[in-house]
Amino acid sequence: NDTLALAKADIGIAMGTISSDSAKEAADIVLLDNKFGSIVYGVEEGKNIFLNIRKTILFLLSTNFAEMFVVVFAITLALPLPVSAVGILWLNLVTDTFLVIGFALERSCLSCKQNSKIVTKTEWMRTIYLGLIMTLVALIVFMGAYIQDLRHAQSMTLLVIIIMQWFNILNVRAGD
Repeated sequence: NDTLALAKADIGIAMGTISSDSAKEAADIVLLDNKFGSIVYGVEEGKNIFLNIRKTILFLLSTNFAEMFVVVFAITLALPLPVSAVGILWLNLVTDTFLVIGFALERSCLSCKQNSKIVTKTEWMRTIYLGLIMTLVALIVFMGAYIQDLRHAQSMTLLVIIIMQWFNILNVRAGD
């Protein structure tokens, strides 16, 4: 008689060795160890995954906004590109990837608040604000170094963006 209840439930959970075969087929989750503590552990891991995905999205949005704004503002101001195409590839493939891998390995924070949305309106505004600050710093460094040499200015701008990404990852991580 559990089969109908398990089929209608939002998430039906059946015990692995105790439940009937029809209950196991109707259930969404089958506990192999027959411990209800596994459900609590699964919910905690789900929250952890949600928070880590959220941190990753916030970090990538703010840094990619900064990269995009640097290029757009440089074109608008009729300046040469502050970061070369290879530099942007380096930022996206190497720097961003290795910084974000840490979020995947981070353990849960039980005292952290969890929103139903991945990115709230306040966080969107904060992300754009951080992107604009990183853009402003990068353009100031570029214009200061452009007096000497374009390659030197592009290298300095790339280095500054990488350093700001390091601080941004700490900022996003501490933002819980």
